[in-house]
Order: sequence, then structure tokens, then C-alpha cells
Amino acid sequence: MRATATAARTRPASARGQAGFTLLEVMIAMGLLVTILFIVWGSTDQVSRLSRKSETVEELYRGVRLSTTRMVHDISQAYVSQNEDTLTVDKRTFFVLEDNSGSDELSFTTTNHMRLYQDANESDQTVVKYFLDNDPDKPEQQNLMRFEARRLDAKPIERLDGETNILLRGVTGLDFTVYDPRAKEWKQDWNTTSADGQPYRVPERVRLKLTIKDEYGKDLVITTETFVYMQEALNLSAN
Repeated sequence: MRATATAARTRPASARGQAGFTLLEVMIAMGLLVTILFIVWGSTDQVSRLSRKSETVEELYRGVRLSTTRMVHDISQAYVSQNEDTLTVDKRTFFVLEDNSGSDELSFTTTNHMRLYQDANESDQTVVKYFLDNDPDKPEQQNLMRFEARRLDAKPIERLDGETNILLRGVTGLDFTVYDPRAKEWKQDWNTTSADGQPYRVPERVRLKLTIKDEYGKDLVITTETFVYMQEALNLSAN
């Protein structure tokens, strides 16, 4: 009877020993946990980096799409008028393309102005200029700029009151070519204000080439073309 009682008293202690973990088991479990957490963190970090890169690429191409759409709308509504003061050297309406070997400048009058305020003393006519300029914070980077003067005036475009805004950052090339229907050829420059240029008429079509750096740092050329609706000069004088 005493032997049976002794065995009964020692059984709970043996059961408690079997329910615990040894130090080796704890270390193995912690190692597995750390490995799983490391794998999960690596996967999450990779997904996060891919997501950020995707957002950057999407923002880049969205900016390109919006910029080219804005330029096409402005250029398609370009016009010149014969209703000018013949005594003034500077014309209020013009279309001037200067070829600068990948950094072209295009200045013109257009009817594509949108008034931001209901009773603003403005019309649909405006002066627009597209050009490249160095970024103020990153001198090695060029941006696509858009200048707009909301009122026409017989002054050089440099003296017109207006606003200059960044349309697209990180542009490495801006090239325009225009189609002359009379000569039946594409040209690199155009000037409606010069007697030896193309007075009182705008080109039939304008082709735009925009060069940017893609997500891999390589040059990417975006090309688009627009038709100009009012090619001949407006003349509102009475016959």
C-alpha cells in the first residue's frame, strides 16, 4: 500500500515535466519566428517599393498626357489677324517658332483661354509661349514651361504681363515642326511677323516631340500632332 501511495504522489510531478519546454525548443521556436517575420517584412518592403515605383511611373505618364493635351488644345486654336495697327512694329497676334536644336520655343496667339472668374475683364484670346527652362531647385534639370498673357497688346512678348508655370518637370528635349501646305513640306521655323517669313497665315499642322527620362533613366520620345483650324488670317474689316 505504501508503494502505491508513493507512485501516486510522484505522477503529477512527472506530468508537469512533460508539459514544459526545454531551452533548445524555445530557441528553435524563436528562430523560426524570426525567420518568418523576416520573410514577411521582406515581402512587404518589396511590395511597398514596387507600389511607390508604380505610383511614380503613373504620375510621370499622367503629367506627359496632361501636358501634351494642353499643348494640342492651345495650338489647334492658334490664329493671326489682319486687323492690326499698321504703324506698330509689334503685332498683337502672331505665330512664331524658333528652332533651337531640341529646345525650341513656340509663341502664338490662341482663342483657347479659359476665364477663371465670371466677370473677369478677359476674352478667349490670349498669348501663349512654350519653352524649356532650368529648374530653380535642380539646375541640371529642365522643365517644360508655359507662359500666358491673358490680354493682347502690341508689345514684345517679353514685355507682356502674364504668368509662367511649370507644365512638366524633367524634360530633356522639346522639338516642333510645322507643315506648310503651300510649300508642301515640314519646316523647323515659322514667323508671321516677318516679311520674309509667313505673314498673316499659320501652319496647317504642328508636330510636337517631347523627350523625357523614363523609369529606367532612358530617353523616351513622345510624339503627337495637331491640326490648326484657322490657318488664314482673320479680317473683320468691312469690304
